[in-house]
Amino acid sequence: METEKKSSYNNRCAVQHCGAKVDDGVTFSQVPKLDAGKTGTVDLLANLKARQRALWETALGKVVDMSVKNLWICSRHFIKGKKARITDSSDPDWVPSLNLEPSEENRPKRTELPQPARKPVEEMPTKQTNRIS
Repeated sequence: METEKKSSYNNRCAVQHCGAKVDDGVTFSQVPKLDAGKTGTVDLLANLKARQRALWETALGKVVDMSVKNLWICSRHFIKGKKARITDSSDPDWVPSLNLEPSEENRPKRTELPQPARKPVEEMPTKQTNRIS
């Protein structure tokens, strides 16, 4: 079952340049967590979550601080608007793939810093060498 609720990550999408908020009419999906210490029949599920988490880290590594415990990604980053079920690894939405890099308009602009005025280079005095011919 898809988990959709308000983001606990400042009520915004965790993708740095996205800026989607709960009030924007988007839904949020939690970044997969690793199940540490669980054994038994949940091993298959834990392995799937670990594989999915690794793929999410690869996809989101540059644009999301993955060290934060409760991360939420908005529906703008999924083809169908929500993440796929954990057991459906063939679904293209098993990993977010849309709008992960800043668009040109959202990309930080390089600002030109004013260059200090250059002083003219003075001619260096040349040494006169006495040559004996």
